[in-house]
Amino acid sequence: MDPDTRLNNLRGAYHSLNDDVLSALRVMVGDPPRLNAVRDRALALASAAELHRGVYPPAEYGLLQTSLSDMVTALDLACHESMDPPDAPPLVVAHLVRTGRRGRPRVAIDTQFLRAALDLCGPTGIAPEIGVSTRTVRRAALHAGLVEPGAPVFQSRVDAAGTVERIHTSTTPQVSDISDGELDQLIASALEVFPQFGRRMLRGHLKSGGYRIPRDRITLSYLRVHGAETACH
Repeated sequence: MDPDTRLNNLRGAYHSLNDDVLSALRVMVGDPPRLNAVRDRALALASAAELHRGVYPPAEYGLLQTSLSDMVTALDLACHESMDPPDAPPLVVAHLVRTGRRGRPRVAIDTQFLRAALDLCGPTGIAPEIGVSTRTVRRAALHAGLVEPGAPVFQSRVDAAGTVERIHTSTTPQVSDISDGELDQLIASALEVFPQFGRRMLRGHLKSGGYRIPRDRITLSYLRVHGAETACH
């Protein structure tokens, strides 16, 4: 693998890790097993960067190692943070709003909190932390103007004969159109730098590089490139 490709893989892994660390520090405080899993990734990246130190500009390498060290320290602190007794009442970021109408009251979520949290972990990460559904978080974000409404899933169209046709519009991001050979090259390139990567981490690595690949294709590519020994990770 050429040095530029190796460096791009390392940079992609760092950006993916950085997003996961920010999310972990927001939603996993006091959860050592999950925090330690993210911590192990930071340590693995530090080791990989040390192994391939020659591909980095010196200033970037020093900044990377400092950043990874800060991540590990923050994750270690987060493991014990919730064990300390609180010295202030908990911050209330969601409350019920009764409109006087029939039906369940609306859940209002603090806009400032929601704006910051959406950048870190998205609705699926926010919902369990404040005790609401993912749909409620999305609805609150839409109500606050933090997200744009999506296109209707189904639309009706009347053709020349007067027949009503229902058209389905997918909101799922388009799958990347790459060949098996190209995918195998990406997988092999990632495994050369991060041999401990399993299917799940490979998928995140590919996503950080702008590739959206179905799980079954990643598994088959992993088997072609690496073999069946650890394909289930």
